[in-house]
Amino acid sequence: MSKFTISVETDNAAFSDDWRNAIGNILHHSYKHLFNHGEAGRERGVRSHNLRDLNGNTVGTIEIRED
Repeated sequence: MSKFTISVETDNAAFSDDWRNAIGNILHHSYKHLFNHGEAGRERGVRSHNLRDLNGNTVGTIEIRED
């Protein structure tokens, strides 16, 4: 069984004006990262990636766990 988790902290300036656009941008970049680097870390059963807002700040993580 696998588990896919996305966690995003939305308490900074990048989310104050247009949070929908900020979340969409994060999801878009996450998709691109998973598509291009999806096999990295697979042998350990956990793949993760830090999520960054439009200002370059780390605002969360994306993680895939495989049992």
